[in-house]
Amino acid sequence: MLRHNPCARVVDAGSTHNYKEFEINAINTRWHLTLPKPYIDGGSPFNNTLPGLQSAVYVQGSVNDPDGLPDQYWTVELALPLAAYVANTTARAPPQDMDIWGINFSRVEWNVSIVDGNFVKNDSIPCSNWVWSPQW
Repeated sequence: MLRHNPCARVVDAGSTHNYKEFEINAINTRWHLTLPKPYIDGGSPFNNTLPGLQSAVYVQGSVNDPDGLPDQYWTVELALPLAAYVANTTARAPPQDMDIWGINFSRVEWNVSIVDGNFVKNDSIPCSNWVWSPQW
């Protein structure tokens, strides 16, 4: 049973400040973004690194090769350095009992066509975006 704990610390509780995002793709290209305050409030994102991040991908198929093997799936394994995520926030790493962290996972897929042996993104069709859970 969850109880309210006034001592529990959260990452800027109840606000959209200090948003952090990490992205990775099937060729193990990684990107980390921090947004100190929302765009609507004049926020500007900045790119940074995650010291200590470890990642590996496995692809069953070919990547970015329209003539290659049919793509079946890809997987990723991550070791996220929690201390890098709590920098400039009120959160603790490692999280303690009753701490609250919000996390979501999403996948974005763009519609493409093969033109002259190359993938070409179709900007006239919106991308598909799947998320793991709603973030209220």
